[in-house]
Amino acid sequence: VCSSDLNPRVRWSRGQTFEFALLTVSLMLATEAVFGQLAPDSAQGYLLPYLCLPFLVWAAFRFGPRETAIVIFVLAAIALWGTLRGYGLFARTVPEKALLSYQGFIIFNSVVALCVAAVVAQRRQAEEAHWQVLRRLEGAEETERGRISRELHDRLGQDLTALKLGLQLVKKQGPFTPSVQASIGQLEKLADSLMQDIHRLAWELRPAALDDFGLDMAL
Repeated sequence: VCSSDLNPRVRWSRGQTFEFALLTVSLMLATEAVFGQLAPDSAQGYLLPYLCLPFLVWAAFRFGPRETAIVIFVLAAIALWGTLRGYGLFARTVPEKALLSYQGFIIFNSVVALCVAAVVAQRRQAEEAHWQVLRRLEGAEETERGRISRELHDRLGQDLTALKLGLQLVKKQGPFTPSVQASIGQLEKLADSLMQDIHRLAWELRPAALDDFGLDMAL
């Protein structure tokens, strides 16, 4: 979810925009049912005082503190309008007590919703920081693999190439006894085998084609 607690500029997808619009409309209908005349008179006594709280929790979990504050404002505005006109949960008391009850209702819902939004936002930031650390570790690991691959291919490869050339020069300075000739041949084969192994290890660690030609060409 691209929420404003991680990015001060809101950038929503079409699905997120539709979800927030649906959330706002649903909250307005629920608030109007509790504090207005939307619900029939026979149902007024059965409406729970905190029927609107799930919508605030919805905003806290799916969006962020800023969006949660917006839906709290919508709830407070509609509830205040209904309370002042004598509708809703607090209409049976005198206006002063009705306003005090309204304030307690809004404070409770606001504290709960904003606390949930803050916890969710911190968790998202912790997860984002965790993924950033993982990406940095992966980058450092890839850099180290490339360094080891270059060390194997360049330094050890060059040393083994020099060793093989030296063995060939020694072989040309013969003649030697058959046992010496056989030993030199075995050393040449061993040098070739080591060169192939080092080339294979360097390639498995990080193919040079990745740096030379890019991922597409390397694949």
